[in-house]
This record gives sequence, structure tokens and C-alpha cells, in this order.
Amino acid sequence: SWMGGAFRWRAELDYEVSTMTFTSIFKRIRKPAFFVVVLLAVAMAASLACDNDNDDDERDDDYRDTVVLDRSTDGIWVTGAGRVSVTPDIATLRIGVETHAETVGEAMSEAATSMQAVIDSLTAAGVNEDDIQTLTFNVSTRYEWNDRQRRSEMVGFTVTNTVRATVRALDTIADVIDWTAQAGGDNARVDGLSFSVEDTEDAEREARQLAMEAAREQAGQLASLAGVELGEAFFVSESGAAPRGQDAADMMRTMAVMESDEAMSTPILAGENDIVIYVRVGYGIGG
Repeated sequence: SWMGGAFRWRAELDYEVSTMTFTSIFKRIRKPAFFVVVLLAVAMAASLACDNDNDDDERDDDYRDTVVLDRSTDGIWVTGAGRVSVTPDIATLRIGVETHAETVGEAMSEAATSMQAVIDSLTAAGVNEDDIQTLTFNVSTRYEWNDRQRRSEMVGFTVTNTVRATVRALDTIADVIDWTAQAGGDNARVDGLSFSVEDTEDAEREARQLAMEAAREQAGQLASLAGVELGEAFFVSESGAAPRGQDAADMMRTMAVMESDEAMSTPILAGENDIVIYVRVGYGIGG
């Protein structure tokens, strides 16, 4: 058949291909099967080349899409800080009670009695009820180590109740602390005292101006050192630091105050708070 002849011809061609030229090979082609094979090979090669070209084009397109011109570092970038000291006008007192008993009911009852005495003392000292807020209330089990049994055993319950009181008359803060702590008795716990400014708008405005002036001065110096002309600001962002002031928490934390008419008044100093504003500014470089 013609297919058998094609296979025999292919064997002869493989044997002689190393010494034959393309022209001599072509002259020996007499079977249709060879043309079919050649046409299929040419078509496959063309298809693969086309696919490779398309892949290259797609990769080039993807690359062009991902190239982003980033000019965020152009110019002169500086950070300016403005600081204004202010006198606190309010104090925040965190005070509460802690009780221990064999049963939950006993511990809660004792804590309620002591906490009510603390709250009554706060209002009697001039603290508005709207300025008193419960922060935490917790009931937990209490354990002690048993040496004989070599294990911890539950011996009762602990109840803690803490409120936050805003004292607006700073000249009374020492008396407020003494009176409320004595009202709570041995169960009283002072968890912290901090001072702040209720309205910081004016101080923040002044600190912001100082920050921008500091940034401009710093940028001008950098431009002078670099031998260039400072341009206009093209970027400004602001971040404000929390006001920093006196905090008596470390001094008074977990302090139990014993009742005593002769006890010395607690010394409290409000000090000053710092209002700090930071600005990040980007300046262009002039021609």
C-alpha cells in the first residue's frame, strides 16, 4: 500500500540524511504522505511561534501596567513639633473597694456597703453624680496553698468595684481622696489619679502654629545647606500626641487607707500638661 511505501521511504531517508542536501531530499519526495507530514509540522511551528509572541506581548503589557512613577520622595521632607504647656483644670480619680469573704453573698454585701459610702463621700465633697462612672465590677474565687495536701484550695471569694470620678475643683482633690478613702475603710483602693485640661482647642491651635514654623525653619536650613531654593509646601499631615501630665497612679495604686481623724492630708500637686502637635511637611525645590 502507499502507507507501507511511505514508511520504507522514511527509513531510507533517515539513513541517507546525513550526506544528502535539502535539494536532493526534495527530489526524492514522491509520496503524498510526506507532504502531509511537512505541512502539519510547519503549521505546528507557526502556531507555537504565534503563541510565544502573544505571551511576550501579554507580559510586556502586564509590566507596563505595574510600572508606577513614585514621586513621594521628591523635594524636602521635614517633621515639625509644637509643644504648649497648660495648667490642668480637672482631675480624674479612680477609686474603689475590694472585699473578701467565704461566700459570694457576704463579699458582695460588704463591697456594696463600702462602695456606697465612697460614692456618698464623693458627692458630699462636691463631685457631681454625672461625673461618677463605674469602671469595673468583678467577682472572683480566692485560693490558698495547702501545704499538707500540696495543692491550692478555694477559701472564698473576692469582689472588686471601681469608679471613675471627675473632680473639677482641683483645690479640693486632696480632701476628696482622704474623705473617700476613709469612707471605704480598709476595703478602699485608690487605683490612680491623673490631671488633664478639659478644653485644649486654644492650646492645640498654638502648638500647631509652632509646629509649622519649626518645619519651615528646618526645611529652609536643609535647602540652604544643599544649595537649592526652597519651594512651596505641597504636602502637610498632622498627628497629635496625647496630653502628658502628672500621674499619681504609681504613688497611690492599691493603697489601703486606715481610718484616722489624725491622719495627715494627702499632698497632691497638679503640675502642668504638655499639648504636642506634630506635622509632616513636604516642600518643593525651586528653580
